[in-house]
This record gives sequence, C-alpha cells and structure tokens, in this order.
Amino acid sequence: KAVEEFDRRNEELCRNATAANKFANILGPVNNNLGHVRGDELLYEAVETMKSCLYPDEFIGRIGGDEFAVALTSGHEADRPHLAAETLLKAMDYYIEKDIHVSASIGVALSPRDGSTFEDLYPRADVALYRAKAQGRNNYAVYHADMDA
Repeated sequence: KAVEEFDRRNEELCRNATAANKFANILGPVNNNLGHVRGDELLYEAVETMKSCLYPDEFIGRIGGDEFAVALTSGHEADRPHLAAETLLKAMDYYIEKDIHVSASIGVALSPRDGSTFEDLYPRADVALYRAKAQGRNNYAVYHADMDA
C-alpha cells in the first residue's frame, strides 16, 4: 500500500524534488526481549513519532518489518531531506523498558536525481541505508552513484 501511495503522489513529489527516506533497526531488540506484542506497540509509537516530525503534505508508509519509507516535499526548506533525517534520528533515539535502546538508521535517495518512482528510489535508499549503518547506528546517508561501486 505504501508503494501505491508513493507512486500516486510521485508526480507532485518529483516536481518538488522529494527525498525518499528508508528507515530500519527499530524492532529487533524489542521483539527479542519483550515480545511481539510490545514490538507492535513500538511500531505504532514509531509511526506517530515520525509523523510528528513531518509536514502535513509529507507521507510515511510501512514497507515491512521495521522498515518505513518517507516521502518529503522540498517546498519547505532547500535542505529538507537533511533536516528531516536529523530530526527523525533525534526523535527515534530513546530508551524503552528494560533499558532497551531504540534508534534508526536512514538512507536517503533524491528525486528526480536518483529516480522518479518508488521502484527507482527504494534500492538507492537501501544502498544509502547500509552506508549509514556502516558509519554506526543512528546515522543517515544520502545516496550517490559512487556508492554502487
């Protein structure tokens, strides 16, 4: 459903030079230590937290597991992808029950530079996500073509 919504909004978003952010690393410790019910609750909390960091015309969708895609519009600030990533990282960096630390890693792909559909942007955001993880958790990276090498 998130893919369909992203592509539905794609024309408008591309005109606004959107970013597609991909998040991961939210659920692992929670499901392992507190169970899947608490993990599901955390997913809901994570979505609400992320939505509170976005403008009303921006979109978040769950891809699966603990992965989300966020479509941003650049009509707000010129460096919106960077500001959003930093804001989201701060908001998602906290401790929950039993001293379990929750954080996010973010990969960013920019439209139209890196593609214009979800299918174009998602794998590039994924490459950037793995670069962010390699830098240490609770980081973000913006995709560049040299990352494919």
